[in-house]
Amino acid sequence: MSRLLMLVVLVAFLGACAPKAFTPATEVLYEGELAGDYASSERVVEEVLAVRDCMGLTERPFPLPTIRALSGGDGVQCGDFVARGCYIGGVIIVPNNVEIDVIAHEAVHHYLFLDTGNPDPEHKSEWFLKCGGSVKAE
Repeated sequence: MSRLLMLVVLVAFLGACAPKAFTPATEVLYEGELAGDYASSERVVEEVLAVRDCMGLTERPFPLPTIRALSGGDGVQCGDFVARGCYIGGVIIVPNNVEIDVIAHEAVHHYLFLDTGNPDPEHKSEWFLKCGGSVKAE
């Protein structure tokens, strides 16, 4: 019985960690200022500012990123791959209704770029773990 239980736990664990293929969203629903005219604007701005503060950049006059929200899939095209979100040239690109932690993760890229000139696409910075929500280094 315990072997069967261990097997069930192992299969469940491996299934949860298996990479997921995302379908790229393609239809632009909103593109513009982070504090723009869309339903979750206030919550998104709050999260991005929390990331800035977590990174110790509260006093720096950094601009907020802009955002592009897309529909039609659960991922976005980021160069040669599809991911839950990406940061390209000052723009956070996410599918509509993405988890707020994905936006926090992309905000870390934004503030790293503004502070150091490197958005850290390899996710080597400690800030992803400390301030990037539950999306650590995908």
